[in-house]
Amino acid sequence: DLAEGEVTTITVVVTAQDNTINTYTIAVFRAPSSNASLSELMVSAGELTPAFNSTTLSYTVSVENDVEDITVTPTAANANATITVNTVPVDSGNVSNAIELAEGEVTTITIEMTAQDGTENTYTIAVTRAPSSDATLSGLMLTDRVGDTPVRVNPDSFDAGQFMYDAEVLDRVSTVTVTVSATNANAEIRVDDAEVESGTSFDVALGGPGSATTIGIAVTAQDGITTSTYTIIVSRAAPSAEDDATLFDLALVGNGAAIDLDFDSMVSTYTVSVANAVDTIAVTPTATNANATITVNNMPVESGSASNAIPLAEGEVTTITIEVTAQAGNTNTYTIAVSRDSSADATLSELTVSEGTLEPAFVSNTLNYTVSVANTTETITVTPTATNANATITVNTVPVDSGKVSNAIDLAEGEVTTITVVVTAQDSTINTYTIAVSRAPSSDASLSELMVSAGELSEPFMSTTLNYTVSVGNDIESLTVTPTATNANATITVNTVPVDSGKVSNAIDLAEGEVTTITVVVTAQDNTISTYTIAVTRAADASLSALAVSAGTLMPAFDSDRTTQEYTVSVANNIRELTVTPTAANENATIMVQGNAVDSGSPSDPIELVAGEVTTITVVVTAQDRSENTYTIAVSRTDSIRVRIKVFLEGPLR
Repeated sequence: DLAEGEVTTITVVVTAQDNTINTYTIAVFRAPSSNASLSELMVSAGELTPAFNSTTLSYTVSVENDVEDITVTPTAANANATITVNTVPVDSGNVSNAIELAEGEVTTITIEMTAQDGTENTYTIAVTRAPSSDATLSGLMLTDRVGDTPVRVNPDSFDAGQFMYDAEVLDRVSTVTVTVSATNANAEIRVDDAEVESGTSFDVALGGPGSATTIGIAVTAQDGITTSTYTIIVSRAAPSAEDDATLFDLALVGNGAAIDLDFDSMVSTYTVSVANAVDTIAVTPTATNANATITVNNMPVESGSASNAIPLAEGEVTTITIEVTAQAGNTNTYTIAVSRDSSADATLSELTVSEGTLEPAFVSNTLNYTVSVANTTETITVTPTATNANATITVNTVPVDSGKVSNAIDLAEGEVTTITVVVTAQDSTINTYTIAVSRAPSSDASLSELMVSAGELSEPFMSTTLNYTVSVGNDIESLTVTPTATNANATITVNTVPVDSGKVSNAIDLAEGEVTTITVVVTAQDNTISTYTIAVTRAADASLSALAVSAGTLMPAFDSDRTTQEYTVSVANNIRELTVTPTAANENATIMVQGNAVDSGSPSDPIELVAGEVTTITVVVTAQDRSENTYTIAVSRTDSIRVRIKVFLEGPLR
């Protein structure tokens, strides 16, 4: 045989004829069992549902309420498997520990199976214990609240099976304390329809002297079906004349009108609701016994006479306490809780503004107003006063106390600012007042700053100075203007083109040698207009773009970008005359060479040069604006060479 999960050694012994021995061994390992099933499962109470089958893992069991615990007997299909019941190891075929069952609840029992090779299986049994049907009390006691002593009940010893009891108390006892305990902790107890915890005490108000009060105690078992009702009839003794602290009558008058109370001398607590218009109430209490004394809110009042008027707060409950003291000294207290309706008044009695005048004049039932203010008024405040002190007020959603000044409200120039005053009455009624405030538009059509991209204004900028001049060099072909309005709502144009305040205008072309007038028009919010002008003079060009001579070379070489206007030229002796060809940079300029007019780009008349001397040639360029530039060319012609030859003769001439 081979044991599961173990090694079995087989020995083979061979013995020769001469008794020589050889031993052969075979170690056979049999794999462990993977069987994690039960072959049987039994419970100590109830029956498994469904009937046990090793492949069925979940079961239910129902037991009676008197079954407080249960045991499980699991048997493994394989002897090498291990078993736990609710995590506690149990030998196969043996009984588990007792498992407690809660009344009326499901207790789940878990059987964990672990095979020899570690394979696991879990069986569960959901055991339902029937709920308790015990609807009895285990204890019932009454206590006198006056003397804090037990009240004798009849029968005088409590019996859970006795459901009717009676008790007697003195006439001065108006309240008794009842203490009840259920036999089963899961039972529900209700006293006069109010749920009560088992073992706790509660007070029961008794009827007036001479009356009987029935206290009903209903007990419902956990099963929700079984019920029992215990009844205690408490008789309160009738008072003697000296002990009588009751009222015979109690009347109410509010603002001169009678208020129905439905008075009963045996009822001590009342509630009354009155309209908001009723702001005071008077009480007229009449004692049953003429010798009793009465106070209303601690103030003595003659029986049958009205109390002082008692003020009622709006939207609140005012409690009136009437205390009756019998001749014997015992007292009885009646209370009336008077609820005055909240105010529905959501009106203002006054509304003022810090600037301007309301149109129309304020009337509390007129909700919409207008106000006009000057442009210089940047903010405004509102002072709203509520007609009713309990109303709340917001101005533009910000709370404001009645009669107080609101926060300052910004007013936009030339626009209507709507101020909303919301009045909420005590009862949440809402009224909304609106004030449409018109601030006059700005008439400021001035500039606070004016800049040009080249040159300088003829005088420092001032808002009130409207006309300026600027001079720029000939090299400035265009110019921009940066105007800044004093008032942000003003608009600006530069030469009719809109420009934002503080921004650079488009480039404005400047004609050479001419005055270009730039017009800056500022239009205020109210259409007031101011016009600033800048007369820009661009210098004309009186320069040459080229200068050439017919002989020799200009020194230095001509360059139109240079400021050099004086040149020299050296020519040989054989150059008796020379022409100059000047070219003006500007076609409108005129040129004179040695006082004679010369067309731009054309040679001048020949200019004679004296041998051995410097001839200065003057080129005058006159611009369109009559400005001039003079160029000079100093021409040096070399002197003539004279050679004297002396001949020394030897001998006669032939």
